Amino acid sequence: DTIFYGYGIPTNGQVLRSAQVGFDPSLTDYEYNPEKARQLLAEAGYPDGFTMTYKASSGAYAQDSDVPFAVAGMLEKVGVKTNIEVIEGGEYLRQLRATELVPMGFVGMAPPNDPGIMMQLFHSTWRYPYYKNPDLDKLIDAGAKELNKEKRGEIYRQAMQLMHEVSPVLWLYGAVDFYASSAKISNLKPGGDGKFWFYDVKAAE
Repeated sequence: DTIFYGYGIPTNGQVLRSAQVGFDPSLTDYEYNPEKARQLLAEAGYPDGFTMTYKASSGAYAQDSDVPFAVAGMLEKVGVKTNIEVIEGGEYLRQLRATELVPMGFVGMAPPNDPGIMMQLFHSTWRYPYYKNPDLDKLIDAGAKELNKEKRGEIYRQAMQLMHEVSPVLWLYGAVDFYASSAKISNLKPGGDGKFWFYDVKAAE
């Protein structure tokens, strides 16, 4: 409500959008429970919290200069202090490709409509391999080969459940894009991945 004026979309604790094959409607966003978070930190050996670098882009995504500070404020409430490092666009992309956005980095994605393409981002052989999980690799590989839509959906739902359980990333929000068009244009339908297809688009005289 504050940063995106009410237009941010909850991610439901998973990377796939609700319209995509494999989205699991039974999953929900993690509860907001600072007390439990502090308890988990203590159990992990950090009763007094810890400090880390949090790398963020500047100008790559809408409000990307605001989101990291909001996240940092929430983390600090449970004892995790962050030194935010705002990086210029070119250097940000270099560090992304070199897997240097560690130990924590703010990264946005434009999920393609096919879930298999999206899931490749979390495969251990991806060109920016920030996360490696053999069990997840098996599900991603199986989903890429399955031709039956129902079976494929079940494979990706299992992948969503696994990722929800191990939590390799902090799911933040889904962004809403805004487009302007002339009233003379019909059938213009932006995709969820930020791409436009003009096959059926028509322009009136």
